[in-house]
Amino acid sequence: MAHQLPTLNFSGIKIAIDTLIPGVYSHIQNLKEKIGLYKSTEESEIIASAIVVFETADSFQASFSPTTNKLTISGPFQSGKLTTSMYYACEYLAESLLTCENHSVLIHGAAIYSDQMKAAQLILGEKGAGKTSLTLTLCKQKGYQLIGNDVVRLRLIDSNLYTEGGSDWFLVRKTAVHSSECLSFLKPAFEASSKKQLDEWDIKKRITPSEIGIGTFQTLAPLKKCVYIRIDHHQSHVYQNLWENEQKQLILFENIGRRMNNQTTPFLDHNGYFWGDLPLIKNDENRKVRNEIMAAFDKMPIQKMFANSCEALASL
Repeated sequence: MAHQLPTLNFSGIKIAIDTLIPGVYSHIQNLKEKIGLYKSTEESEIIASAIVVFETADSFQASFSPTTNKLTISGPFQSGKLTTSMYYACEYLAESLLTCENHSVLIHGAAIYSDQMKAAQLILGEKGAGKTSLTLTLCKQKGYQLIGNDVVRLRLIDSNLYTEGGSDWFLVRKTAVHSSECLSFLKPAFEASSKKQLDEWDIKKRITPSEIGIGTFQTLAPLKKCVYIRIDHHQSHVYQNLWENEQKQLILFENIGRRMNNQTTPFLDHNGYFWGDLPLIKNDENRKVRNEIMAAFDKMPIQKMFANSCEALASL
């Protein structure tokens, strides 16, 4: 009788873990729960199955078999020194398969749900632009529910865009809390921050919506509004206009394609040193999905909104 491999469900992608390295399955399972994006997906309907193989070798090598959905990773793994990249390799495989099987992608941004409109709003912006601050403010002051902060799942159904959950927590920077009146109620959470931190930009707190009385919405919601924002304290006035230039296309294209092009999943050892990259998975199928999602965004007006404070943006 064949040995049955242990499996984990990543939002409908059942991944079997095949390895002789001790502790790998429980290591990946613990990170899946800790990181949180897939913590409640064990009961998701199975869309596709896959296998990740981890095996010891003198040097790093990674390959993917499209016929069996098998990702094989070899390297100088050491017992008792497991790496978080083992988990992220499973996540990368799952997301690559979800894109082609479910027409869904993870995008860097935030999203909120309006119970009144029964629809979602997507908030885009560069790193540090103020997406978390604005999202938190709109949820806290105006009653929106959190769909996702930092990472949002977009899904294409009949040429229309929907959100389908995301990272349902806030990762708040100390600098944002101390520079925004809207977030001043969070200051007590940072009073015990370690003084050993060298850069206040890197001091962050993970805050769950339930801790601060904010609701969440993690099921399908039609996407009806999208904004591209930046909070710049040197901005002299509030700027709001349609985002229609070439920059819009380039930023959307890069954001939608980052994960499927493996720009977010270098394989690192337990000390954080680079071993190598992972192979492209279902690349042709996933490029087609990305192009369809880009076409759907072309039909949606996106507002570009810049202001010198979170308060000013939240009032628009």
